[in-house]
Amino acid sequence: MEQHVKKKKKSKKVILILLLVLLLVLAVFFTAKYVIITKEYVGLKQNASEYLYQENLEDSLDRIKNADFVVALNPAEGGTKGKLLHRGHEQEDMVLDICRAVAEQNPDSRIAVVLTRNDDVFVSDEQRKQFLTEIKPDLFIDVSMNRKNKKELYGTVTSYQTDYFNHIYSNQQFADDMERSVVTEIKGIASGIYEVPEGTVPMLEGMKIPAVSIACGNLSDEAEAELFAKHAFREKVAAGILNGINQAYETLEDTES
Repeated sequence: MEQHVKKKKKSKKVILILLLVLLLVLAVFFTAKYVIITKEYVGLKQNASEYLYQENLEDSLDRIKNADFVVALNPAEGGTKGKLLHRGHEQEDMVLDICRAVAEQNPDSRIAVVLTRNDDVFVSDEQRKQFLTEIKPDLFIDVSMNRKNKKELYGTVTSYQTDYFNHIYSNQQFADDMERSVVTEIKGIASGIYEVPEGTVPMLEGMKIPAVSIACGNLSDEAEAELFAKHAFREKVAAGILNGINQAYETLEDTES
């Protein structure tokens, strides 16, 4: 009887060990499967992003053929980078909508407005700079939204660097014109223009053309976030940016004539 009990206990122990081994094998299998699927998904997403980037580049090169003046807009982020959600709207979608509206509202065939990304895809800074190398724009505007809970960042903030300097039309003047144009159009708050140190806004690094970065508003502020959630308001922001572009174009044209 005692021997029978011992055999039964031993059998239970063997079954338990087998079950644990089986669970371990299943865990390894599904983990490997998950890793493979994730890699395939990331690969497909990267391929899609590369395809959309190339498509946008080719379309942009075609659009600038007959233009006298080229403006490159850089909608911040995109794809997998830093989404900030407000009432169903993401920051990267808002700035893309604004940049698209600038291009759509532009009536002047002499000026071509192109975007470094034209879809909700991740485009690296290296790809964006390569885009600029191919396009060879006359003006560059980085478009973003602030999202820091700091009172001094509410409203429109425009940044510039002094790498590029034109004694007739400096980056500082371009930043001032751009902020003034946007704030006037939306009847908003001008939170100032700032010279930023190297490394603060990577896309401004090494620019040899007038270049600024404009944070149109602060999504951490409830009132501003409510406004930017409305497409009609984003259209007004785009109109302000376009006014700033036209002012820069006229000034630069005057200096060349």
